[in-house]
Amino acid sequence: MVSFGESILKGLLKYLLPGRTAPGPPEREPPDYGQALERSARTLLRRQKALDRERAEACTLVPELLRRPADRQLLLLCHDHRFQTWGVLERLLESSRSELLADSLESERLAALALAQADHLEEQYYGPTRIADMRARAAVSLGEARRLRSDFAGAEEAFSEARAHLAAGTGDSLERAFLFEAEATLCHCRRRFAPARDLLLQAIEIFIENGEGQRAGGALVGLAAACRDDGQPARAILLLREAEEVEGARRELARAAGAFGE
Repeated sequence: MVSFGESILKGLLKYLLPGRTAPGPPEREPPDYGQALERSARTLLRRQKALDRERAEACTLVPELLRRPADRQLLLLCHDHRFQTWGVLERLLESSRSELLADSLESERLAALALAQADHLEEQYYGPTRIADMRARAAVSLGEARRLRSDFAGAEEAFSEARAHLAAGTGDSLERAFLFEAEATLCHCRRRFAPARDLLLQAIEIFIENGEGQRAGGALVGLAAACRDDGQPARAILLLREAEEVEGARRELARAAGAFGE
């Protein structure tokens, strides 16, 4: 009887003799990613349809929510699943932004509602990092409303909260730029012109990289205003001329013309 060791030795000798080559690993067929890509595309399509539906429903849900007494609104957000959607969160933030100049107190209240609502979104479905980005956006709106009411300490606290949320977010550079711009405006109000300029320069770079010409133009106007108020009118004029070269910035420049006397 041939032992197990002898059978292995004979097998090796077969391929060590001249003209013999050891068999290589079996050839594998290249992986087929087609089905996986199709599944991903179907999932994305379902998600997009669901988001479109949420946004459409939010057009009636948010007015329904805001017609209720203020103390009932928070209860509804916490306990009624109809209001615990991405579409409602977006709509609350839009409402906060639209009220910013007309009624900063109401804008602040709506931003606070949005922050509270974000705590009741399903993380597994929407994604914790995306929710963190939206929390940051709500905190920025909160801070801007407080700034307009000259609550500078409260605004700074809200912007610090926004930074913490962004640290847990997706890393979206535009979200950072929105925060930088808001923080720069607060610094300007406090006559801290150097940090205001630094923040605006960071925001401008991000806006230009992302093709956001109008936002870049607005930030350039803010930078020019910081230079003007810091006793650098010549530099301010140069910055406004540079803004003319940024695609999409004309509207912001036209808006700023009166303030700069041009």
